[in-house]
This record gives sequence, C-alpha cells and structure tokens, in this order.
Amino acid sequence: MRVVFIGAMLSLGLGTGSRAQNTPYLGLNGPFTTAAVVLTTGQRLTGTLDLYYGADVIIVRSVNDSTYTLSAQQVRAFAVKEAPIQRPGDTYVALERVFLTLPTPSKVPATKEAWRFYEQLSPGPVQLLRRENLRDCNLLIPQYYEGTSTGREYYEGTRRVRAHRRATCRFVSVFYLYPVRGGVVELRKPKDVLKHFPQHAQQLRTYARQNGLQYANARELSLLVSYANTLGGDNARLDGPEARAGEHPVGARARSKTQRVEP
Repeated sequence: MRVVFIGAMLSLGLGTGSRAQNTPYLGLNGPFTTAAVVLTTGQRLTGTLDLYYGADVIIVRSVNDSTYTLSAQQVRAFAVKEAPIQRPGDTYVALERVFLTLPTPSKVPATKEAWRFYEQLSPGPVQLLRRENLRDCNLLIPQYYEGTSTGREYYEGTRRVRAHRRATCRFVSVFYLYPVRGGVVELRKPKDVLKHFPQHAQQLRTYARQNGLQYANARELSLLVSYANTLGGDNARLDGPEARAGEHPVGARARSKTQRVEP
C-alpha cells in the first residue's frame, strides 16, 4: 500500500525514551517488525515499532539501535507491515497498515484538542478510520518463585523472590469517518455510516444487502465507504471548506507538498 499524505509538518523535536518493556504504558498493539514513520519535522525513521493506543504513544527502535518514544503530536503518519492475523469475528487482514495522526476535539470546554492515532481502512475523499480502544486490562500475579526464576526481584523478609506479572488486555474496534464537518466523527454504531451519506443511504443499504456486507466487519464496512465515495456529488464529499481544520496547521500553500510513507 502506498499512501500520499498532503500537508505541512510542524517543527517538533524528537524525544529519546527507554525501551518498550520498561515503559508504564498499557494497551500494546504490536510489536511491528517493519515500520516507517514520518515525523512532523519531516524526518523519517525506520525500524521496529510498538503502538500503545491507551496513551497514543509509539516506541521506535531504529536500525542504529536508537530508541525513540513519540507522542501522537510528534508524528505525521506511519506505516507498518505484519503477518496476517485472523481476529475473532473479523476478516480484515492487512499485510500493510497505515496510521494517521489527527486532532480529536475535546469534550470538555476550554481544553485543548487531543492528537490521536487512527488506522486508515479506506481512502478518501471520506476515509474510514479505526481505533482499537482498550476496554479491559487485567494484571495477573499468579505466584512467587525463589532463586533464578525470571521476573521482578524484591525482598520478602530474608528471601529474595521474583514476582511474575502478566497483562491480559481486550481491544474493541471503534470506527470513525474523516473529514466530516471539519474533523473526525465517531460512528457510535457501524450502521451509523448511512447517516453521513443521507442522499445515498438507500443505495448503500441495497449495495450492502446484495453483497452480503456486515456493518460491524471492518473490511466490509471499508468496502461500503469506498463505494459511497464513488457515488459522486456533494454528498460524497462531507469535508467542506471547514474540514481543513483537521490538518496539521500550516496553511494552504503547505498542502502542495507531499510525503510518501512506505514500510
């Protein structure tokens, strides 16, 4: 997959962080063994990548053994490769995945918008995006071992023991459309996609029924959005002039510049 990102880059610095296994972040998605990252400075990093959805942080280990801990606001986009994984109840399998960084308006008045990572499931003009939100995460401490067992050391009385911890996390897919009314809009239910194409809603229902598409299936929902984009007319472009508010803020002249991201 080759994706062209149009827009300018903000001048933000890199933060060098600790290795992923020493970070406090929960909700690991990955690790991805092949990744390409474009920063808002225009710098490009390649290497392995860990994505922490809960904190909207990625950790990149480059080929020169440097490790970078990066927030979403420092990243323009990144692409990763992975082996196909069949998830329960879903048939969306992609060898190459593209993630965009977009601002999410705050629900609390007078607070700043948050920058978050979104996986791009279909191209535009109206894009289908996904976030795998962390819903449940249980930390299990089954037992303690003496001696040389692996784990975290600590002292209990005069005995040295090691604690074994394991995190079991559950992710739930949440779908979004972008750009709609100038930004990212969450689909509270996958079928709500029809509300954002009102002029073609009946046509989309017929297309989904005739092709056996399930709204809750990521791949099939992406096919429906891609079909909606082919219908043309103003209804297929929901961004409008105000949608540019969702870009990295630089200005119209910056939109003539392009960046390619290929893992």
